[in-house]
Amino acid sequence: MLQKPLDFTPGERYAYSNFGYCLLGRVLERLDGVSYYESVRRRVLSPLGLRQLSLGRTLKEFARSDEVCYYGIDGATGPCVFTPNVGQQVSWPYGGWHLEAMDAHGGWIGSAPDLVRLAMSLDPHSCCPLLTANGLKTMWARPGGVTRQESDSRPQDVHYGLGWFVRTLPNSGKINVWHTGSLDGTSTLFVRRHDGFCWAVLFNSRSGFNPETMKNDMTPSKAIDGAIHQAVDAVREWPSGHS
Repeated sequence: MLQKPLDFTPGERYAYSNFGYCLLGRVLERLDGVSYYESVRRRVLSPLGLRQLSLGRTLKEFARSDEVCYYGIDGATGPCVFTPNVGQQVSWPYGGWHLEAMDAHGGWIGSAPDLVRLAMSLDPHSCCPLLTANGLKTMWARPGGVTRQESDSRPQDVHYGLGWFVRTLPNSGKINVWHTGSLDGTSTLFVRRHDGFCWAVLFNSRSGFNPETMKNDMTPSKAIDGAIHQAVDAVREWPSGHS
């Protein structure tokens, strides 16, 4: 890989790389001397008290007792990659790929409340148990180098930081950060807004994926994104408790 030339000038655009996150997981293992999961458990899950986040398993017989059933698009099937059923047609979410090998780049399962707790912990205005204020700033910063521009020559509103999509709001400098996830059988959305509102939406199916372009033209998570922003903006007074 080191012999391959760059496809574009760093900072000019970004290309999401699952493989890059796979490598990052291996870096964590080397640094901490433990498995990727154990490293994340020590660094993130335990400090925040998150008990519903774990690495998923591919086959249905290994699913957690509280785990949902995943539904492929229109019941589509594909060749199984697990012995002794290699090559046999199975539902894509249950054997069409090896989820365990995707630990650091999409292998997690969990609950919406725990994801919201994670998002709420990333507060630059209070004591974050995971990162300092400077650490959070670095995580969300625009990459250096050539900057992608809008048609009026100003920097593009959206960039990709260290693991987050980041949208800079006009005239304020405040940011909304988010991420999505998508596999056959899942479609997810994870948001932290500039005003402190956070939400996580998890679907156990995925529609809107275009196999010809390999793009998620309108997955459930994309379809609901704007509606949730509008719903939050419409609330004038929030309850003070948990009711």
